[in-house]
Amino acid sequence: IHIRGHLSGTRWTLPDAPFSFEEVIQLVLEEWNYTGPLTLEPEGGIDQESWPDFLQALNWLKSVTGNHSG
Repeated sequence: IHIRGHLSGTRWTLPDAPFSFEEVIQLVLEEWNYTGPLTLEPEGGIDQESWPDFLQALNWLKSVTGNHSG
């Protein structure tokens, strides 16, 4: 599954969606029981100053998905 999200500080957001990024992750992992690859594309790219925030956001995503057993 590939998700395009917007990096807002250290959080992923979906500005044009009627649901949150966290709700999407919960749906994919818990309701769909998805255990395959999950990729994320930062909409608009990442500028040099945003790399620390990007890494923190990826660590959050890893903490949420890394312990999921499907």
